[in-house]
Amino acid sequence: MRTAHIAPTFRRLAGAGLLLALLAVWVLPARAEEPGAPDVAQAAALQQLFLDLKAATDPTAARQIELRIWDAWLHSGDDSVDRLTREAIAAMQANQLQVALAMLDVVVSKAPRFAEGWNKRATVLYMIGQLDRSLEDCGKVLALEPRHFGALAGVGLIRIGKGDKKGAISAYRKVIEIYPLSPGARANLEALEQAVEGDPT
Repeated sequence: MRTAHIAPTFRRLAGAGLLLALLAVWVLPARAEEPGAPDVAQAAALQQLFLDLKAATDPTAARQIELRIWDAWLHSGDDSVDRLTREAIAAMQANQLQVALAMLDVVVSKAPRFAEGWNKRATVLYMIGQLDRSLEDCGKVLALEPRHFGALAGVGLIRIGKGDKKGAISAYRKVIEIYPLSPGARANLEALEQAVEGDPT
C-alpha cells in the first residue's frame, strides 16, 4: 500500500478508494540470487535512499526519493515474477481484483522473499474487504522490509477499518519515523489524533 495520496480526513480514510497501485522501475540492474532478496549493492543503494528520505527538508525532493524507493521495491530480480506483478497491477487498475489476486498468489508462492508481492496482495485483499488476510500480508511485508512505509500505511487503513484508531495512530507514527515529510501520513495522523481526543471512551 502507498501513502502519498491517502485521504487527509478521518472520514475519507475509511473509503474504498484509498488504495493505490504501487508502480515503478528498479534503477539497479544487478539480480538477486533468490527473487526478492536484494544483493549487497541493491541493499546499499536502498539504505542510502532511506537516509536521504529521512534527512529531506523539501517535500518535492522527498517525493522524488519516495518514488525511487518504490522503484526499488517493485523489482524482484526475476523477470517472470516482475512480469506477473505488472500484469497483476494492470488487473488491479482495471478493477479485476480476483484476477489480480490469483496472479499475486503465484507471485508470493514463487518469490516469498519479494516484499512487494506481499504488499500488492495485501492491497488487493483490502480492496475486497478481507482485512484480516490483508493485515497478515502486511506483517509479511514488514518482516522482510521493516522500513516499508506503504505497508505501515496499509496497517493504518486496516486498523481504521477494524475500528482501532489507536492502532492506526501507532502505524502512522511509524510511517513518519521513516518518512518525516509524508503528507498523507501526517494528515491521517492528525485526523486520527483529533478523533481520539474527541472520543470520551
